[in-house]
Amino acid sequence: MLFAKKKYKEKYLPLIRKAVERIENSKEFKDFLKFASTLHSYSFHNRLLIYMQKPDATYVAGIKTWNKLGRKVKKGEKGIVIFAPAFTKIVKTVRVKEKPKEKEETEEIMEADDVQEEVVEVEKVLTFFKPVHVFDVSQTYGKPLPEMPCQELRGNTKLYHIAKESIKKEGFKVEERKLMGNTDGYTDGKVIVINSKREEKHKLLTLLHEYAHAKVHFTSDAKDRRTKEVEAETAAFVMCQKFGIDSSKHSFSYIAWWKQTKDKEAFLKAVEKGIEIAEKLEENIKVNLQEIGEKFKKITI
Repeated sequence: MLFAKKKYKEKYLPLIRKAVERIENSKEFKDFLKFASTLHSYSFHNRLLIYMQKPDATYVAGIKTWNKLGRKVKKGEKGIVIFAPAFTKIVKTVRVKEKPKEKEETEEIMEADDVQEEVVEVEKVLTFFKPVHVFDVSQTYGKPLPEMPCQELRGNTKLYHIAKESIKKEGFKVEERKLMGNTDGYTDGKVIVINSKREEKHKLLTLLHEYAHAKVHFTSDAKDRRTKEVEAETAAFVMCQKFGIDSSKHSFSYIAWWKQTKDKEAFLKAVEKGIEIAEKLEENIKVNLQEIGEKFKKITI
């Protein structure tokens, strides 16, 4: 039975923990982390500018960064304009009083008012934003870059349509759009957006991931993003498993990427929470499954 009850934690917690540890220890994953650490994290407005100028951009960096990575910008390529903060250094000289110092035993203790020291303080102040040019990896050539060991799911499935209709019945809007680069989807807690360029099995995984975010992570900002992502992908993986779809080639690498912590207890707690979320969300979908499923009987998996 599709939604047969299992001992969720006993089945999935050890599986995810061992798989993530294996991925973390792989050379492929370590090489990718080293590469990713060299790339700049862009603001929302700069991401929007990048998308408007080059919607298919994936990895973006300035010329100096690409050169350090052993790559050069192709001749004739047009740079992507973004805005970088410009700072001005303000130098201040501050006179501070020293604490009383005791000299030789035969000498008197110096009074605090008698001793002053000049300290130079340098403060960086944001003055304006200047336009700079960056380039997508597709605009460069040279040393091959390591790839994220996070595989896209292939194939179509009517379960994507069933899950989408079920989630809509809960009051969420689900939309498909062409998204920039490697973005699979996102949500603001009310609308779930899925990358229309992905195949249906991957869309299903993304839909369940964003569904978990929308249901759980917009009531409180107490958790950091890493914790939220581990919880959401764990929930999506477990729900896909219940649908009979194996998303491990994507989910385990994704979870390993967001884990990035030596605190095993916190990580396992997030995975455990994700499994609990999956169990609750499964019940929500189950309520609508029979009614909605009738509409899609003629669609082949």
